[in-house]
Amino acid sequence: SIAPIAGPPTGGTAVTITGGNFVASTVVQIGGVNLVDAGTVSANVITGLTAATATPGQVPLTAYTPNIGGTWDSGVRFTYNPVVSISSVSPALGPLAGGTMVTIDGEGFIQGATRVYFDGVEATGVVFELPNPTQKLSVETPAMAGHGPVNVTVVDDYGQAIAPNAFTYLAPPTLTSLNPNSGRPSGGTLVEIFGSHLIDVTSVNFDGLQAVSFWDAGAASGKVVAPSLQRNRLKLL
Repeated sequence: SIAPIAGPPTGGTAVTITGGNFVASTVVQIGGVNLVDAGTVSANVITGLTAATATPGQVPLTAYTPNIGGTWDSGVRFTYNPVVSISSVSPALGPLAGGTMVTIDGEGFIQGATRVYFDGVEATGVVFELPNPTQKLSVETPAMAGHGPVNVTVVDDYGQAIAPNAFTYLAPPTLTSLNPNSGRPSGGTLVEIFGSHLIDVTSVNFDGLQAVSFWDAGAASGKVVAPSLQRNRLKLL
């Protein structure tokens, strides 16, 4: 056996190999590469450090003793886990209240060891796709105190990956006034709306009916064309 059974491709993982008939000259190899700083603790135990590898994945654990001949394949496998990385975060927008299900693509996501943070706040509800390690996970965004872009960080036992400003928290829009505040029931009135946090508004409804168009939205104002309706109440989404 070998413990632990996995480590980073950079090597340096301290491992303990348990077997039998070990002597001082016994050579242990992981993936065909000699154990670094190997030492025989007893006839049943050898310790050492894993070497670095350029190819993550499972590799065999073998041993041989010079002048005796033959190589013993234990059947045990050691896994070099990929270095954690982030390639995409989708969707990239969500409300301050959190609860947005986000898919993160990358490398080296290990179930039970990988954690996700949004601006330093740990996310919950992490779901890993198979196999393990995987290249995709889903996570629920935590609530955030302030709006704007934040870093998304994936952390495991071997390191971390940071996607700068990969997710943006949106503040809820507010409406303060309209100009004009009345128009023809048949619609078509160009209405300028004033408020705050309007830059990310995706639709404007008048009493449940979506405005004909919405453009040139700024942080404090935007313009819409009122739809046809007998009674209009404006709602921002």
